[in-house]
Amino acid sequence: MRSPAFSPDGKWLAVAGHVSVAHVWSEDGRGPIELPGLESSPRGPNNARWASNDILITGLPGALGKRVHVWSMPTGERLRTIDFERPSAWQVGPLRLLAQTPASGSGPGRGVLLRSWLLPNGELVILGNVELANLGSTTTFFEPDGRTLLYVKDAMSTRAPSP
Repeated sequence: MRSPAFSPDGKWLAVAGHVSVAHVWSEDGRGPIELPGLESSPRGPNNARWASNDILITGLPGALGKRVHVWSMPTGERLRTIDFERPSAWQVGPLRLLAQTPASGSGPGRGVLLRSWLLPNGELVILGNVELANLGSTTTFFEPDGRTLLYVKDAMSTRAPSP
């Protein structure tokens, strides 16, 4: 197992990995709760990310996975599965899921379709397309509010030349 993640309140530890089951333990010793049905890939482990103290998201990262599962804790009930249709990079913010899916017919470094979901049961919201190659960005992440996505250029491109 790899990819451990504590819930925001620190009461739960979720662990996912190269297998099709994630495990969750409680600070009071309960568990593990088994969360089955994850995709598996020898190319990378599943991730477990908390959207709140009681909502957990699991799935393969980046170009490996096409879907994520939304779980309710402490019951371990699968609330829904979100299918991206194509391998997509995804991130979790407070009660939000954001996915970046390569646009149809575009190669690496080209356009991505940005979509988001309010968790646990919100509808899909299409945020638009972004041409990452034009931005020169290499990293994206949510602000702590979960409503803002930042694009960051590679740190190497912003450093002053060495003498």
